Amino acid sequence: MKKIIIAIFAIVSLVGCNTTSDFTENNTIDTGVVSLSQGSIGSLDINSKEIFTDVKDIATLTPTVIVGQVKSVPESFDYSQATFFKAEVEIKEIYRDTEKNLKKGDTITLLQNDIVSVDPLVEKNEKVLLFLKKYTGPVIEDAYRTLGSYQGHFRINKDGDIIVVGNKKEHRIKDINSLSLETLDEVLADAPYVPLETNPMTKEEIEKGNKKEKELEKRYKEEQVQVQNQSH
Repeated sequence: MKKIIIAIFAIVSLVGCNTTSDFTENNTIDTGVVSLSQGSIGSLDINSKEIFTDVKDIATLTPTVIVGQVKSVPESFDYSQATFFKAEVEIKEIYRDTEKNLKKGDTITLLQNDIVSVDPLVEKNEKVLLFLKKYTGPVIEDAYRTLGSYQGHFRINKDGDIIVVGNKKEHRIKDINSLSLETLDEVLADAPYVPLETNPMTKEEIEKGNKKEKELEKRYKEEQVQVQNQSH
């Protein structure tokens, strides 16, 4: 259960919002917007619909889809007691760009936070498929973040296959194995982009969320130590 909760924090820590929902005993999220008490830094439109169960769901809510090559080692920086990473990604192919602001050869900044078991940082020189949204929060200017955090982040291997990153058991997109670069245009055509309403967080809400996340991460680590001690 704890790993799933941390996975949700990886998403919300980049974006955040200010209305309510609760975790259920089955480790899912009830219908509605993820609450501040479950989030931290940011000011974008994350909600329960950004935890996807199939390819069409994530395609519908994604304004920008690209294949790119990572050109830099992710650089860490701190904001409001949280650590983030930025990396430069050169665009190799554009599959969707609703704002018509990008072209092949452009370099964009990708914003991530680092929860290794869920959403590993991109690596220099690797090829990636990214379902993106422009980041407009207080953490950084002129950057993009992935939809659903790890759910919008894939590696492309040397054979051109799409590879899920992070914890595959918690990826949740049930038909992801059917997705390929050859079918991606068709998938996006069948799932036109539908934007979501946004509710920016205040600075006070961001700080409160950061504090809550640190408390939960500390509790998670303590419980992991207890589990390890009991197994010996």
